[in-house]
Amino acid sequence: MKPRTWQLTDAREKLEELVAAAAAGDAQAIVTAGGQEVFVVSRKYLEESRSSSDRSVLNRQPSDSEEDAFDEAMKTVREGPLHLGGTRPKGRGD
Repeated sequence: MKPRTWQLTDAREKLEELVAAAAAGDAQAIVTAGGQEVFVVSRKYLEESRSSSDRSVLNRQPSDSEEDAFDEAMKTVREGPLHLGGTRPKGRGD
């Protein structure tokens, strides 16, 4: 199924609807005014989309000696769920 595409301004206004659709298993695409595109999917959708022999982006290791922002983001994803705002709650073994 092709993801629903949102302009960034619409996504901001209807964030709750966008997140609910993603949580229900429907991928959502957000496009900025500059043409950059990001996707919002549930963890279940992501895991079901990967094949068992897939060398998916979640298992990707940095190719050079320096990690870039993508590598840092993927390390965060591998370590557990994020919360709105991109931060983890304090006091949970941190």
